[in-house]
Amino acid sequence: MTTIFDELREHNARGRELAKKLKDPKHYYDLVYEDMYALYEFWPNMRANKFIEGWIAHLVGGHKMQARLLPAAYQKRDCGDIYIGEAVDLGRNNVEVKSSFRDDAHNIGGKQFRFYENVPYYLIFKGWSADRYEMFLLTKAELVNEIKTRAETTDRTAFISSQGSNYVSAMSPEQKVQCLLENAQGLRQDSLTWEFSAKTETELYKRFQDKYLVTPEQVKQKLCVVGIG
Repeated sequence: MTTIFDELREHNARGRELAKKLKDPKHYYDLVYEDMYALYEFWPNMRANKFIEGWIAHLVGGHKMQARLLPAAYQKRDCGDIYIGEAVDLGRNNVEVKSSFRDDAHNIGGKQFRFYENVPYYLIFKGWSADRYEMFLLTKAELVNEIKTRAETTDRTAFISSQGSNYVSAMSPEQKVQCLLENAQGLRQDSLTWEFSAKTETELYKRFQDKYLVTPEQVKQKLCVVGIG
């Protein structure tokens, strides 16, 4: 009699065989969305997350960020995940990508927002299913304002610490908003997690769709840098 553990062993063996057939992630940046989704679900989290940055970069006419392309003073800083166009123009076309896929909470947002860094744009990518996704493009000022407004007009927290720091947990709502603004001004350096639920916060979700929803072509047209002379 076949047990579920027999099925698991067969599944794992099949997975190892499939993994041997796959190439380096960079060979798959041009996949159509449906194929990308299947590959993303197959790969382990760390590999999948690095892959999705390159796939999104290709989708919007850009490339993955490389430290060697940055000015020397910024090569050890986090200046975003991708840049749009043929060359990096720091402060103009470098973009931080936050991606998430299907989950029970229907969350939109991400972890490790470092608003003190020189990143002008945030691209929030949500893969809802194997055949549907949404992208939201916000400037740093727009995103910080959305976080601030949500915190001041609802009972939702402005953020949680990406490291689970006790000092952040002990902050009052007002202190968290102040901390957020100080990070955006470069006065503090905290790694913050922020997200909202499209399922339960429908008004905020609709505002994001109305104001920030973009197509790949719109991202390309807005941020593309052809070259720097």
